[in-house]
Amino acid sequence: MDDAHRTCQERSGGHDDCHVEPIAPTPHRHDDGPREVAYLTIHGMGCPTCATRVRNALLTTPGVITADVRLEARHGRVVYDPAYTNPERLEDAVAEMGRASRRAYHAVTTTVRVIDRRSDRHAR
Repeated sequence: MDDAHRTCQERSGGHDDCHVEPIAPTPHRHDDGPREVAYLTIHGMGCPTCATRVRNALLTTPGVITADVRLEARHGRVVYDPAYTNPERLEDAVAEMGRASRRAYHAVTTTVRVIDRRSDRHAR
């Protein structure tokens, strides 16, 4: 067992329930609408499965199109439709997953940018 997994197991009270399958993003029905990207700092992840849990929680949030979570960097990048969700809901989804899995996940939005869909670049 590696150190990251051991730390995660110790924080969960000795339960070895860390296995989670990653889910695929679901197609978003309104492809012609505006998009935003939120960059999150995510605390409380102790192993790769924690990152998978957080990613899954973000992907199941209505309006989320893609989500990428990096364990080592404690960073997340989420593309979403602002008509359906917002950064506060993304933060809530992370915290809710932490409560559901007996962990203390916490996300803070650091930056939000509008995606310029005409050029596929981020507007400033």
